[in-house]
Amino acid sequence: ARENLGLPEGARVLLFFGFIRDYKGLDLLLEAFARLGDKYWLVIAGECYGSFAGYKNQIDNLPNRDRVIVRQDYIPEEDVAMYWAAADLAVLPYKSATQSGITSIAFHFDTPVCVTDVGGLKEIVTDGKTGVVAHEPSAFSVAQAVELFFEEYAAADIEGNIQSLKKELSWSNFSTKMIEFFNGID
Repeated sequence: ARENLGLPEGARVLLFFGFIRDYKGLDLLLEAFARLGDKYWLVIAGECYGSFAGYKNQIDNLPNRDRVIVRQDYIPEEDVAMYWAAADLAVLPYKSATQSGITSIAFHFDTPVCVTDVGGLKEIVTDGKTGVVAHEPSAFSVAQAVELFFEEYAAADIEGNIQSLKKELSWSNFSTKMIEFFNGID
């Protein structure tokens, strides 16, 4: 997957995936990415709702723009797994949100997630276990969270924690709990 995307070995790959909308904070991620070191690469994969011109301008002005890969269109189903297989960390730098389906996709592919502390995003991400939480929707906080993930959390059993979470949230577990509940009613 990394070879197909032109990513070097040893890169720390950040993925921004899905529809690109203002509230999802791609501009914050681009500012944060400018603060990160040479090991980091950013992959942006998704269709833009609105103009991409502002983001393109930001990317063109980055000191590390050569480490940004953009696929700014709809990602066909047969290509989705490649992006997730290449990623070390999905980044959701949302400025506002209730929840995001991207976290479910990330966990499906056993990929940890960096989220901002807005809406209900941090309810599904356990800091240091299934990803990392940036304490506010700012470039500084996102960059700090990304660095924290790679310096302290990446060596943990993140994949095992995500698999445990998936099992806990599975339909099988839900139905078992419902049957237990109904059997316990007098």
